Parts: sequence; C-alpha cells; structure tokens
Amino acid sequence: MKKYLISLVLISTLLFPWQVLAATFPDVSSSHNNFMGIEYLVEIGTLKGYDDGTFRPEGTVNRAELMKIMVAGQGLDPDAGLYNNCFPDIKDDWYAKYVCFGKTMGWVGGYPDGSFKPENTVSKVEAAKILINSLGLSSNLSTTVTEKLYEDTDNSQWYAPYLEAGKNWKIFEEETYFYPDAGRTRAATAENLFRMLVLIDLAEGHYSQDLAIEFLEKEGMEDILEEAGMYSEIPAEEPTALEEKVVSMEVGNYFFAPETIAVAPGQMVNLNFVDVEGGHTFVIDELGLEVSVTDRGSVTFIAPETPGEYAYYCNVGSHRSMGMEGVLKVE
Repeated sequence: MKKYLISLVLISTLLFPWQVLAATFPDVSSSHNNFMGIEYLVEIGTLKGYDDGTFRPEGTVNRAELMKIMVAGQGLDPDAGLYNNCFPDIKDDWYAKYVCFGKTMGWVGGYPDGSFKPENTVSKVEAAKILINSLGLSSNLSTTVTEKLYEDTDNSQWYAPYLEAGKNWKIFEEETYFYPDAGRTRAATAENLFRMLVLIDLAEGHYSQDLAIEFLEKEGMEDILEEAGMYSEIPAEEPTALEEKVVSMEVGNYFFAPETIAVAPGQMVNLNFVDVEGGHTFVIDELGLEVSVTDRGSVTFIAPETPGEYAYYCNVGSHRSMGMEGVLKVE
C-alpha cells in the first residue's frame, strides 16, 4: 500500500502541472501556519479559492469535499463511469467518483442506515480516520491505545488508534487538546494532507519543517518557500499561542445573549449554549458554520484570521429578521 501511494505522488506531477506562481489569498498570509500546505495543494490543482478570491481557511469541510481533496491530492482522477451509485444518496453528482473510489479503497464507509450524507460537516476524528486509511496505515493500527494522547480524547473510543498513528507521524498540529467533535477546517485539511504527502514522498517516519522544505525544493516550488520566509537568514518569530475563548450564550426566542463576542484573529472559541428556549440554529456564513442549538450543547470553532465583524444568526424561519443575530468581532 505504501509503495502504491508513493507512485501516486509521482503521478500527481503529470496530472496537475503547475506554473511557479504562488497563489495569493487575502485571508491566507505568508505567515499563516498552514501557508505552505495550502499553497502546494492550490498549485497542483487539488484546492482552489472561492469566487470572491478568498480561501476561507477557517471554513469547515464536508464529507464530499474531503473525499475530493484526499483522492485528487494523491494525483488520482477516478473514472466517473466506474465510480458512482455506491451509496443510496450518492448518484452521479460531481463528488460521486471521489466518494465511490474512496469506498472501494476502504478509506471511508457510510452510516448505519447505509447512507453517506455528503453534505455533513466532517468532524476532526472522522477526518483523522479517512486520512490514516488513505495513508495505508489502517492495517498497522494499535488494537489498544495506552498512551495519553490529548486532554479531551478517550482511548476507549473508536478513533483512538487513528489519533495515535497521526500524532506519532506528526501529521496533526494539535498537541494538548484535539477537540474531537469540532469540524475540520479547510486550512487544517490542507496541512494534514500536505504533511502526509511529504512523508510518503521522502519515506520518513515523522513530519518536520525541514522535510517540508526538502520536499518543496525537490518539487521545484522554491517560490512557496521564499514567500513563507524559509530562505531568510533571520529565523521567523514563533507565534504566541492564544488562550481559548470560552463563552456562555443564552438562547431564547428571537435573541442571543451576548449579542457581541470579541476575539483575536485565529483564536479558538468554545461556545456553550445555556437556558435554550425553542428550536434554533447558530450560523456564521464566513466560517461555513451551521449547528442546531441544544440546551447545554456546545460548538468549537476558530475565529477568522482577518480582522472584522462577522454576523452570527439563527436561520430558522424569520428569526433573524426578528432580531436573533449578533456579531463576532475579530480584532
């Protein structure tokens, strides 16, 4: 399996020829933690930005999008005539060939009811499983995980062997907390796949920035390294880790309280819903975030890197027009 995947990386240079022109997104600066991974996957044609020119790195990825990224990112373009109708809700949509190829390869499965649910947001642990399966590591996973992986994960859960493998290979960025139920962002998905391709191509045991530099130089993408400041004689300053922002939000009929949440760019936000009355949703369009609000429920997301005001609101009926909205202020 590993030899097969290594060949896919080589094939990608034929399927996705690139020009040595770094793609530029206003919301992904060269100092962004995931700049190299995003730029690499954009240049080989696996990822692209939105029509407004942004990348929306904090937006979450759904199951169909993830399968496209994982398959195309390894240089594959499955035959749509062969790979389709593999789930009751997967027919001949644009993503069918990626989903059905992934199912054939054993990278992904469906839900107990037999469906795939392509529009569902991918949780971080679901993404970890698909990532490790596509890497060819699933047959070598531990049957029992004894090492404490993260403060908020449970070694008795199905996902533990996948997190252990990914952590040992340094595919994941997370160190102390993993936030297993949070949605996987576009930036993190790009970073995870990029690290995976680096390891496979260089046949190394765990990822490092030095390996990323070696890989990009080998692929003739020094432009990415130059923009990221990797060739500077002055080492880049390490970013200061931001403390998680925890907010308790009261949700009633036609209101959120508080109506304003102030956060720093890129800060992790843990939103806890309390005293919920009625049926509501919590939506932030720019993050691709939409969740049902339940009493004592919660949602975790990363604030945008770009300062500004981002509306949050309830999209049930006319609730927003009746004043059920607020502002996420990034400053």
